[in-house]
Amino acid sequence: GSDVQVAQPLPTPFRGLTFSPDGNYLYYVNQETGGPGYSILYQIPVLGGTARKLLFDIDTAVSFSPDAKRLAFMRGYPSERQTALMVASADGTGESKLVVRTAPETFQTTTPSWSSDGKRLAVVRASSLGGAHSEIVMVDAESGKEAPLGTTRWGNIIDLAWLPDGSGLVVTGFEDKGDRKNQVWLLTYPAGKARKITNDLNQ
Repeated sequence: GSDVQVAQPLPTPFRGLTFSPDGNYLYYVNQETGGPGYSILYQIPVLGGTARKLLFDIDTAVSFSPDAKRLAFMRGYPSERQTALMVASADGTGESKLVVRTAPETFQTTTPSWSSDGKRLAVVRASSLGGAHSEIVMVDAESGKEAPLGTTRWGNIIDLAWLPDGSGLVVTGFEDKGDRKNQVWLLTYPAGKARKITNDLNQ
């Protein structure tokens, strides 16, 4: 029943809020001040305190592995026309590229979602081949091997998250065909069948 100001106000928007799995810390993304505008991942206690920089040049929120030892995020490399699914230790060390995509096929800068069994990450792969569209793919958390989930072509995906029991994903976006309003969807796993959860007149 009480409010706590966790972090001090900043001139640039806070993005990508994520709780640590134990609930003790909040991770957020904000632009660096006085620089070229790269985004930085910060860790701060949920009751407030000093924010600690963990990662530099990060383009999404982070997703934690179920054992809380690793985190995943997306990073774009505009000059190379590449997007990479990155993994690192929870303390920000040991970052590496799990898999990289180069235009015309890229990864969308949507926060990856780590499955509850820790074996795979759900990400959005975008392509301009055969008309611009997106698809949801499963990436093996160790090998980086990709496999599409279902056959739905998406026109837009805003966000996605695994259900805790691993039976599917909740997705916000719209299909490549039909009504182009963002809705909430259920995408089953492993069958990959898409079903609308909402059917709003607006977004």
